[in-house]
Amino acid sequence: MTNEPMVLNNPSPTSRTAGNIGLLPIQSLKTSYACLRPGAIHQHPNDTAELPIRVVPTDDGLYEVIDGFKRLEGWREQGKDLIPVVLECPSRAEEHKRLLLLANSPPRTLTALDEARVVCSLLTEEALTQNTIARMLRRKPQWVARRVELATRLSPTAQTQLAHGSIGPTLAHALCALPDKDQDAVLGAIDRHRLKHREALVLVAAYRVADEPDRHELLRAPLGRVRAEPAPSPTTSTLATELEHRLERIREALLDLSEFVIPLELAPAEQRRLEARLRSVLAQLHHTARALETEHPAANLTGDPDDSEQTSPAIPKTSSPEVQPTESRAPGGDPDRDRKAPHLLRQPRDCSPRRTPSATRTSACAAGSASTGLRCSKAARGS
Repeated sequence: MTNEPMVLNNPSPTSRTAGNIGLLPIQSLKTSYACLRPGAIHQHPNDTAELPIRVVPTDDGLYEVIDGFKRLEGWREQGKDLIPVVLECPSRAEEHKRLLLLANSPPRTLTALDEARVVCSLLTEEALTQNTIARMLRRKPQWVARRVELATRLSPTAQTQLAHGSIGPTLAHALCALPDKDQDAVLGAIDRHRLKHREALVLVAAYRVADEPDRHELLRAPLGRVRAEPAPSPTTSTLATELEHRLERIREALLDLSEFVIPLELAPAEQRRLEARLRSVLAQLHHTARALETEHPAANLTGDPDDSEQTSPAIPKTSSPEVQPTESRAPGGDPDRDRKAPHLLRQPRDCSPRRTPSATRTSACAAGSASTGLRCSKAARGS
């Protein structure tokens, strides 16, 4: 038994059409979102049949293509009149763009530039905020901000290379710190000298801090800078140099963690396993930061704006009775986090006995009384 696709002669755009597979006249297809897929990867032809394209019905009786732009282009060149399609539910433009990303993510044909174009389209055309986009796409706000940076600060040459996979998102983000002409100059040097990914990142970092004469020399002969081991300082021991390299590796690992995303196309069991591992890593990171904060109270290790106030000792002010002593110990940051976990990491020698507000006031009053009595006794002896 074979299921021949039927010709869909302008079916009404209702939810009942969703999931149908059929043939549509090529004249009824719109490609308004083709500009959002500049990085679409050209697949090598094979012997298997082409899959239907994915479309969404619109209010004007036509259909927007959200997946299959290259297939549609090929069929148009072949003179095809009827195009096989899969219909999605009618929805608004922002939902169309979300489906565009979702439909192209499993085969991994989606590039970072595609994501950047869609995010910027949601910002400018749909007037959505970055936080709303992050929730809608199930991404972190940092991911959205970085995609906006790619779309707005990357030069056209760099965007083309990113779309074709010649450079990756990490190098593209590093290039965003440079003007367009400098980005093109650095990319030219990377291509001429066939620099590897890490070497290219080193070149961009060195180019950013160099002055104009040094920049010309870097572009002319970058190999001596990006491949040579840095000469140890005469005042730095071998152990200190090794520890410095270790800290750099830790910093790179933290950057990788900040960009870690669990793909949506994984099986539910795989997603749950990865989510559990990620929660474990983040919990370890949180406890480590709190432990280091105890050892180095002057450093803002957790990023909370109130860290400096929390680590400094609270001094009771007898002249301001309206200020409660408990306010100086109010924890900052996330109100839902575990308040007891950080105390388990503190060493007993670093912690003073916990006092109640009444005990604090009593000790302050006692200190004040002792001081007053000392001044009175001195005055009596003086008289």
